[in-house]
Amino acid sequence: MNSTSGSQVVELGEVVVEPRFKYSRVIKDVHSCLEGSSASCVAVHDKFLAIGFSSGHLRLFDHLGYEHFKNSLRKHKSSVTQVAFDTQGSYLISCSNDSTVSIQGIGSSEHNEVLKVCPAAKSVALSEDFCKRGSGQKFVSGGQMLIMYEKGFLGKYKGLTLFQGLDRDGFISCCSWRGSLLAFTNDTGTRVYDCTLKRMISLVQPSHLHETFFSSRFLPRHCWIDPVTLVIAWGSTVTICKVTSQSNEKNGLSMKKVEIQFMWSIPDVFISGVSFTVADPATSSSRTWEEIVVFGLTIDNAENEDDSEMVDDSMSVISDVSNITALATLACKKTNAQLLLMKPLDSSSYIVIADDKWKMRNSDLRFLNKFSLVALPSDSMYFLLGPRELIEASPFSTDDRVDWFLENKYYAEALECALKDKEALQRHSVSDIGRLLIRDLIEQGMFSRAAKILPQICDREKMEWEYYVTEFEKYGEILKLIPYLPLGYPQLEPECYESVLTAALYSKTNLFRKLVIEWNPDIYRAASIIDKALRRLNADNNFTVDQAVKDKKDDLINIYQALAHLFAYVRNFDKALVIYLLLKDKAVFGVIDKYHLFPMVKDRIVELMDINADLAIRLLLDNEDSIPAKQVVTRLSKHPKLQMAYLNRLYSRGEGIEYVDLMVKLFAEYDRPKLLSFLKKAESYKIDLALEICRKKNYINEAVFLLGRSGNRLEALDLIMKSSKDIQMAISFCSEHEDDIELWDRLIDLSLDNPQHITKILSTAGTFIDPLTVIEKMPIQIEIPGLQDLLLKILRDYELKVNVLRDSSRITSDDMFRIFSKKVEANISCTGIGSDKRCDNCGELICRPSNQGDLLILCCHHVVHEGCIGSGFRCPVCNSVSIISPSAPVPIGKRHPISSNPFGDF
Repeated sequence: MNSTSGSQVVELGEVVVEPRFKYSRVIKDVHSCLEGSSASCVAVHDKFLAIGFSSGHLRLFDHLGYEHFKNSLRKHKSSVTQVAFDTQGSYLISCSNDSTVSIQGIGSSEHNEVLKVCPAAKSVALSEDFCKRGSGQKFVSGGQMLIMYEKGFLGKYKGLTLFQGLDRDGFISCCSWRGSLLAFTNDTGTRVYDCTLKRMISLVQPSHLHETFFSSRFLPRHCWIDPVTLVIAWGSTVTICKVTSQSNEKNGLSMKKVEIQFMWSIPDVFISGVSFTVADPATSSSRTWEEIVVFGLTIDNAENEDDSEMVDDSMSVISDVSNITALATLACKKTNAQLLLMKPLDSSSYIVIADDKWKMRNSDLRFLNKFSLVALPSDSMYFLLGPRELIEASPFSTDDRVDWFLENKYYAEALECALKDKEALQRHSVSDIGRLLIRDLIEQGMFSRAAKILPQICDREKMEWEYYVTEFEKYGEILKLIPYLPLGYPQLEPECYESVLTAALYSKTNLFRKLVIEWNPDIYRAASIIDKALRRLNADNNFTVDQAVKDKKDDLINIYQALAHLFAYVRNFDKALVIYLLLKDKAVFGVIDKYHLFPMVKDRIVELMDINADLAIRLLLDNEDSIPAKQVVTRLSKHPKLQMAYLNRLYSRGEGIEYVDLMVKLFAEYDRPKLLSFLKKAESYKIDLALEICRKKNYINEAVFLLGRSGNRLEALDLIMKSSKDIQMAISFCSEHEDDIELWDRLIDLSLDNPQHITKILSTAGTFIDPLTVIEKMPIQIEIPGLQDLLLKILRDYELKVNVLRDSSRITSDDMFRIFSKKVEANISCTGIGSDKRCDNCGELICRPSNQGDLLILCCHHVVHEGCIGSGFRCPVCNSVSIISPSAPVPIGKRHPISSNPFGDF
């Protein structure tokens, strides 16, 4: 595969490029026509294929090569130079060196025409709406000028010159029409004309050096990918450009221009045609095309022999010979036809996806202009025309791709291709391809890789899986299948799984144990595996289970563990339990639960506790109906730690209260960290007995708690101060009984001879006792470190308390005054009754409208008119003052009042 940048080719490695196309020569009527006269040009439509001949004939074929004789006529006297369809495929236009342009209908002759054009047209194109009535039946012809012809009022064609070329411009050797855009190429480059704007919008300069008659020696080729994207292939270069629109901010008009997106150089290839492949809609690519297809001729370096001189009777000869010496020099060299598939990397580089070369008749550089590529990319049909043959290139089918991969021994790629499109396979199957790949991997000794791809090959095919089990067993590599072997859907024959287990039994006993435990014994014959395992043990001098454990024979232990599982499956529980207990395997608890085997092990409680105390205790508690707690406690009497664990779990369930004294003893002896929490949580134990145990063990914290619970707080405090002398512990103990003043006094008395203790009491106990009490009891002669700081701290604390109390009192007073003011305000506010107020019962007006205004009910319950009271709202009868509450203003006049009067609103 080659990566190309500019004109330099960088070899990425000797990699065989997968072909993308298969080639077939179109025979039928096309073949006989090409035998009689050489082809000179071609055009394709969804319905037809039109070929122009050197004899001047224009013949119409279907895509299979059958000729439509009604539409095959000799319209010209010399070689046809270009042919083109309209969009509908209803009309065909052609031009020739005899200065004639022919328009021929297919199934219709309404717009048939033969025009004499001087000078002779080298290229022609029909408008897309040519067959549409009233469209003017436009077409363009290109010689030295580009002229657009349009039917006039009387049906006569009238020409309009769109481009007037100079001598240095040469001939317009290619033109194409898509939508409103016309593209035409002469020696100075490719111009794009907009029929809507009626002006030239851009000139795409050629990337090769300007030479006279270059376009006559190397015909340029156009291909429209979409209405705005044009591919120009010329000589050995490919240019992809796009017409873009940009609005002018000043006048608001839309300006069109052509932007070059990609420009590539293809060394050693003389291009004769260009097309593209359509992008997959499923991909996220913003382009509508995927790759560029280039057809051309290339020098066959392997056969550098002089070719016999080939003369074509109808070849157009140009008298002026340019300085393109390469063409003349290489004309005698043998050439190959070449089809390239190129994918862009960036604007100037590409990668060759496919590169096919083959021999074509008359593949001589002198006949380069008679080679053409026309295509229907949406149908993946590509036609390659030479002077004497027509070849169809069609994409490889899935079967074709698989054939190529197999021929080149790319078995993995063949399988991947087949798996992607199983339904499209007709000649091949995934299983056949898979067998070739597995055989190749086995021959290379790559058994792990072979096993890994088996699920893709076999899927749910039982017969295929069993075939590969046999194959891997034949090579002694059956264990490689374990991660991928199906255990169901499909389920294989028991012999397949037994073969795997047997291989593991004699080579990897840990794997054997794992498989026996993980696999469902229903898929193989458990009795057969038990028999093989016992024979394996006999081969190892018949080691017993306890001997294997004692001597740490891991292989034998693995086998015995697997045997215990199998014995349990075949319901031989006696042997299974014996093996589990001797191995001290905690899997025994799962077996007991699964098969309800507790009655068989209730006499072996100690052995179960030795394996796992937690699981054993849970088992005992779940089966209390079979063995009561009293019996368990008795049996565990010689194993106090196990007894303690059992009683602790029993008590956590709210049972075994009668054993609390025993639990205190056991916790004190074997698990002191749990003792204090148990003493605090439990209620019914004997405090005297527990206190005696704690004193014997010198457990100060526990003894202090017990003394405190029994009411001997002073004794407890004395024990703290005399035994541990932990003043912080003593303060904490007193804090728990903060209302016991005697206890605090006792603590102070015991601390008077220790300045450090006094300091601690003053600094931490100020919230429980009055510091003055401590200070008053202090001996005068004692020296307290940091006493001044402590006193200052005490004073600040008192000051803070006083400030807090003062602020709290002020806030309370303010709240009381605010609430009282609201109450007074509510009591002296007045209520207005509007003239439109009606009785809620009868609906009549409460008061008639008056010139004196609405009624007001004052706080003194007198009723007056609004106009009969002054602005001060003073009652004219009793001289009391009413107010309007600011929190709920009384609406006057037509507004309804809202009052907080304790007598309510009227």
